Amino acid sequence: MTEQQLTIVNRSPRPRMLIRGFYEEPELVASISELAPTFQVIEDFGEVRQEEWDMVVTDQNITDCKPHLFVIYFGGLQERELVDTGYSWANNVVCETGFVSREYARVTGLSEAISALVHEQLEPVLKARTSHIVFTAEPKMSFASGMDFGQGPMPKRVERPKVVIDPFILAGDGAQILAGRYKRMSQPSEVWLVPQDVPDYLVWVQGAMAEWYRLDSTRFPGVPDWTRDSRWLTSAELEVRERQTRVTDRRTKLLAELEAELTDLKQEMAEARELADNYERALLTTQSEPLVEAVAKAFTELGFDVVNADEAAESRDFLEDLHITDPDDPGWIAIAEVKGYTKGAKTEALVQFVRFNNRYHQRYGRLPTACWYVVNQFLARDPGSRQPVLHGKDDDVKAFGESNGLVIDTVILFGLLRSVRQGAYTASQARSALRASTGRLSEAAIEQALPN
Repeated sequence: MTEQQLTIVNRSPRPRMLIRGFYEEPELVASISELAPTFQVIEDFGEVRQEEWDMVVTDQNITDCKPHLFVIYFGGLQERELVDTGYSWANNVVCETGFVSREYARVTGLSEAISALVHEQLEPVLKARTSHIVFTAEPKMSFASGMDFGQGPMPKRVERPKVVIDPFILAGDGAQILAGRYKRMSQPSEVWLVPQDVPDYLVWVQGAMAEWYRLDSTRFPGVPDWTRDSRWLTSAELEVRERQTRVTDRRTKLLAELEAELTDLKQEMAEARELADNYERALLTTQSEPLVEAVAKAFTELGFDVVNADEAAESRDFLEDLHITDPDDPGWIAIAEVKGYTKGAKTEALVQFVRFNNRYHQRYGRLPTACWYVVNQFLARDPGSRQPVLHGKDDDVKAFGESNGLVIDTVILFGLLRSVRQGAYTASQARSALRASTGRLSEAAIEQALPN
């Protein structure tokens, strides 16, 4: 046959874009189509001669897509989808939903444009959700079976090429890819893998086309701003760009270090909260035995010697909760009753101290030096909004104080404990103020009772 010179006619301008999927989003399809001078909306790749086209924008699998085509795939519509495969490939590209993670890891070495896309368009989406779409290069069935997913016998000793997905961003464990790209084997083309819930598909398509210009400027002519192409930058611009890259890499590294530090601090905070919930904050949130334990621990931290009187009492002989002594004042002793209330404190507990005193005298031949009524009231409320203990019962509180009684709100006890820890005054001064106080304990009363 005589050689003939072929002249291609009806050639369409490039890039030539196929749009597949987005079936319920006609407005989105229309917007995407404006990004290329030549486009066609298809439902199946059999509708076109793929060799005439350059790229595909889709939310459907690309298993029937020719390898020369550049693709941007928005995945996550299905719980699990086979995105891409090849007869000779060692693995398949799979998209899955439901990977749970709050953390993500940035990737260094990306181009400035991709880094900006990920930071501005993808990270806000990742922060807003804890269940993620992930992309995996999943190994195919072993050669030992002699079959490859029903596609026919394979030579057992053939080394099949592997798809490697280069990540744009990873889950916090560094093993799961949340967005990325991979080369289509021997072709210069590549596939971008982007989760379908990004807010702006157009900027991702534009970003991909700009990157693809660098890979094949013939098929993607004039897509990006050519003045940003390194081939047309001055030496001064190249030097600044190199510094920008170094700063960006340093920023990414620093952010990763700060994220790691913040993760450690969050763990420390969780541990501190757990300890506080079982001790200091239990003064403000609990009642019954947990409250008694927290109050006893607080007085012990202030330097008092504390004995749980209930543990020494006979069964069903309900007396005061605590016996409290002070090593600074031998012979001084307070008996304490600890109560927690969902509403306000009750004066009936004051009457109980008559019985407590009588029984104490019966046992020890003397009366206690002081009687302390320790109360956590309105325990479901913010402590800052709680009214003073036995509010409106000033005469009862005064009479109780004249008998060496002291009403202690656990809100005040919490503050006293923190003040000692912060060095406002010593534990010895706090004990002295408590021993000297009667009536209703308050911050002002503590200040007034402090020794000069």
